[in-house]
This record gives sequence, C-alpha cells and structure tokens, in this order.
Amino acid sequence: MIELVFIIASFLTSAFAAIAGMGGGIMLLSVMLLFLPIEITLPLHGAVQLFSNFTRLILFYKYIQFRVFFIFGATATIGIIPGIYLFNSLDKLVVKIVLGLFIVYWVLRPTNTNSHQENNIRTVVFEKMYNVIFSSRSLAIAGLLVGSTSMIIGATGTLIGPFFLRAKFEKNVHIATLAICQSYVHLLKLLAFGFIGFSIFDQTFLFITMSATTILGTITGKRIAALMPEETFHKFFKIVLGIIGAKILIIDGLYHWML
Repeated sequence: MIELVFIIASFLTSAFAAIAGMGGGIMLLSVMLLFLPIEITLPLHGAVQLFSNFTRLILFYKYIQFRVFFIFGATATIGIIPGIYLFNSLDKLVVKIVLGLFIVYWVLRPTNTNSHQENNIRTVVFEKMYNVIFSSRSLAIAGLLVGSTSMIIGATGTLIGPFFLRAKFEKNVHIATLAICQSYVHLLKLLAFGFIGFSIFDQTFLFITMSATTILGTITGKRIAALMPEETFHKFFKIVLGIIGAKILIIDGLYHWML
C-alpha cells in the first residue's frame, strides 16, 4: 500500500514540476516523510529526484544557460563538504522541524505579485530577503547555500528558485537551467550519502519504480502543461502541501521535541 502511494506521488509530483519548473520535489519529500524515517527518505528522495530533473534536463536541453550552471555547480561542490558534517551532527527531530518550517514557508511565500500585493508586509519582508542581483556572486552564494543544506533540506528547487526568479528567464530557459542545477546537487548529495554509509539499494524496488514513474510523470507534465491552468493546480498543491508540512512540523517535530 505504501509502495503504491509513493509510485502515484512520484508520478504526480514530477508532472507538477514539469509544468511549474519546480515544487515537485518538496511535495514528494513531504509525502515520503509521512511513512519513512528521515534517514531512509532523504537518500531515496535524492535518487528519485535525480531521475526527475535529469529527464526534465533532456527534454529542455537546448534552453540551458551553461554559464549559470558552471558558477552554481562549482560552489555547490564546495558546499557539500560542510553539508556532510551538518547531516551527521544535527538531531533528527531538529531536521524534521527545519523541514516542516521550510515546507510551510514555501506554502506561505509570496508568488508573482501585483502593485496591491507589494504593499503586503509579508511580501516586502520576503522580497528583501531575496533582493539580490542575479550575478556571478549571487550564483556562487546560491550554490554554496544549496550544497551545504541539500542533505538536510532534501528538496533543493525552492532554495535555488528565488535566485532564478530574479533573472526573469523565459519559462523554458528557467525550467532547463534549474533542472541541470538540481540534477547536479542531487548527484552530489547521493555521493555524500554513499560516503557516510547510506545506500539507495536498500530500497531497490521503490527506487526503480519511483524513478520510472517520475520519468513518465515528467514527460506527461510537459505534454499537458498547455492544457491545465497553472493557477488551479498551484492552489490545490499549496493546500495539500500546507497540510502535510504542518503535520511534519507540529506532530512529527515540535510535539515529539516537547515530550
């Protein structure tokens, strides 16, 4: 039963990511954490997301901005080293609380705003947090940040996303470049997990089936992108994700931490 839930979730979330360019990874991570321990979830999730992003990379290959990838990838490689230390040293409850906060933040963060929404205090605060120039320096910072936290956070797209939004890329360029950056980070993360003794082959059946349905979901999502209103899909996604994120934060994290 759990296997079926994961297979369906990997298909749907990869389809979402193909439509929106990001977001599928954090939704899949949220579902997996409801059923599996975090030390099993993060390596398996990373492997499945590598397949998802690599498929998206292939489908949108001609739109990749390689300058962005090379700068980002260089500092992400450096960042994975402290990431190993953070993963080994942090209490797993703290990690769940961080993940829960991260998911809830992603749900509450402002999306594309109009002049009225820009007066909203929450929007102004988050805009200031990510008010960086899309330059070599900001790309290097993004790589270092994502590389050092990817083993803890798991879903990298929403960390990289704000830096890409500043560039105002055309949609296909955004999806393609984000996909190659995420693919590389997930590859680094898998190598790091292997270095400290975690193996995705302990969950071979889930790895193979979820990877296959992720590829199918990505292809399907690309084809139906023009047919499905993104606004409707985003609203449904945020409701589901918000409920799951709150459960991880409050019940799995804070509740057990206070016991």
